[in-house]
Amino acid sequence: MRKTICTEIALAFILLGSISANAAQHRTVQKCVEVELTDISQKIHRLKSKCTSELRYINNCIRNPDNARGSRDRSRSKSDWIKLKKSVEGRCEMELAVLNRQKSEVWTLCKSMEDSKRVTDLLGATWEESETGIGGVWKRRGKSNVFDATWDNGAVAELTITLSGKDVRIVRKDIRGPNAGQVMDYEGAISEDGKTASGTMKSLAGQAPWSAAISE
Repeated sequence: MRKTICTEIALAFILLGSISANAAQHRTVQKCVEVELTDISQKIHRLKSKCTSELRYINNCIRNPDNARGSRDRSRSKSDWIKLKKSVEGRCEMELAVLNRQKSEVWTLCKSMEDSKRVTDLLGATWEESETGIGGVWKRRGKSNVFDATWDNGAVAELTITLSGKDVRIVRKDIRGPNAGQVMDYEGAISEDGKTASGTMKSLAGQAPWSAAISE
């Protein structure tokens, strides 16, 4: 009975953690949406104001040509003004349609940006790695996908880590140590919780398993 209750409590915490993570992502996306929509809404407001002003002037000139300003406008006939009005209405309608389409695409754009950021964050800051009984520490350069790595056997290398979902490919270029100048490939995957990774490394000596703990 006690075991069942503990299991249910653990599952509840896992579920709450998942909900919290999703809520945090939703808030981030929502903030992006608010910023983008504010910018687009301002553009729509300016466009509508400009078009209203232009059309008001054109309508005044259609009703009374003496309202025209400048020699070029005074030379326009009534039919010229009517043609210009249709042209301005068409342009304003087209530009407004473009902005409204951008407005409808904002959520997808913001979510895509957040998903991309979340994938990059899977790389963490430090990987404590082990391979063939040798421990190593990989330290990330800022927010890039390049790591500086050292191992207990004196090896020093530069790593380039590429993600595809949670699948990972690592290109290792040894700078110093027993394998200086050698290039090795690592393949594997990051765990669902993003805290560990494991796979297979390939070198001139053959293949071997590797694993790592990822920390922020």
